[in-house]
Amino acid sequence: MFQRRQPIELPPVPEGADRPTILARVYPGYHEQAVELFQQDAELLAEAGYFPVGQSYAEGRYASGYVLLVTLLVLVGIGILLLIYMAAVRPPGSLAVTYERRDVMPFAGR
Repeated sequence: MFQRRQPIELPPVPEGADRPTILARVYPGYHEQAVELFQQDAELLAEAGYFPVGQSYAEGRYASGYVLLVTLLVLVGIGILLLIYMAAVRPPGSLAVTYERRDVMPFAGR
């Protein structure tokens, strides 16, 4: 349950002529951490012509096995502390961002 915060390595920026038009990236972590990663990545992607068009943050959830185990331990009487902990501390979520490539078109001569 107690995890050290490890640095997250961002994937490389797409290059070449066959770059996708739509790009989706997921940034894990609590909201503030995910937004920080998003801002770092958005700057790099903007240089390559990708701009964010949509984003959605999903709160973290405990696995159903943990919830079932704590529920059973509450029935036995020893899971109250775990239940309080799970209610107070949420697992990290993820921020999903969709990018669209907008190439600058050169001015067409007459």
